[in-house]
Amino acid sequence: MKFNIRILISISILIIVGLIGYMYVRDVNINTILILFSLEAETYFKIFVGFIISMLIIIIYNNVLLKENGLNLNFGKMVIVFFASQTPNYFSFIKIGIPLRFILLKKLLGIPYPISISNKIVITLLTLLSISIAGIFGSYFSPNIPHIIKIYVFCGGFILTVLLLLTLYFGKNFSKVNNTRIKLINKAFYYTTNIYNIISMISYKAIIMTFLGIFSRSLIDALVSFEIINNISISNISFLDIWTIQAVNSIVSTISLVPMGLGTKDLSLIFLLSVVGLSKEEALLLAIYERVIWMILPFILGLISSFVLGTSVIKKPKKLPLITDY
Repeated sequence: MKFNIRILISISILIIVGLIGYMYVRDVNINTILILFSLEAETYFKIFVGFIISMLIIIIYNNVLLKENGLNLNFGKMVIVFFASQTPNYFSFIKIGIPLRFILLKKLLGIPYPISISNKIVITLLTLLSISIAGIFGSYFSPNIPHIIKIYVFCGGFILTVLLLLTLYFGKNFSKVNNTRIKLINKAFYYTTNIYNIISMISYKAIIMTFLGIFSRSLIDALVSFEIINNISISNISFLDIWTIQAVNSIVSTISLVPMGLGTKDLSLIFLLSVVGLSKEEALLLAIYERVIWMILPFILGLISSFVLGTSVIKKPKKLPLITDY
């Protein structure tokens, strides 16, 4: 029943965003988009290299966290499992890719569910931390983003950074702060015991290496978008503008209830790019390219990986792993 409600909410949001997006871009010149669509061969090569590096970074920092637990992993299988488990998220209103990845890691590589879940928690926290830091730095130095948007992004990024650092600190020092006499804190820890115990299993070295990988990936993703913009537009847009916009879009995609932030992320990207000086045609074209690079290509690789595994990733698993499963 809960899944049905979420699907209904997601579809409703998708329809509303679609209507808003249509109203916003209905006056774009399709011929202009078609003329700008073709990029230079060198640009396509740079995009491809950026995509490969970005995907490898994701797999590598996942591998780093798994090796932290003393596991000797097959890197080739890690690559296949990663792409195969991502496939359902591209067309499903229910996030089944993550638990499916846990099942595949358990079945193919023998990785216990608690280890997979702990790594996902750490990666999620560090991803949000990377986004917030990018938002703080980018919003402060970006030359073209309006002042009012800078203030919102800077303040939001700062608050999120503080909250995430506190979460990581309490997680790593769970045994020290768990015995506090403050009832409110004890009650909070009662409901988050499993999460904090899981985080405490990861060393600071692995956390720092993972954060650097996530942060580097955000820079590479922004560089790919910046390279495309330089080929389709003559606007005086800064890399810091793009980096900040990407940070905002990542938050929009994270909190969105629709798969892969479809519609919400695109509309946010088009609006913010228009604000910093791009035409609607150029902004819409970049949104299309971003979907092709970060959604269509991984989806194709996921289908190929699923075929190699001989595992159907379209059907929802009957039993999803829990933190208490071993």
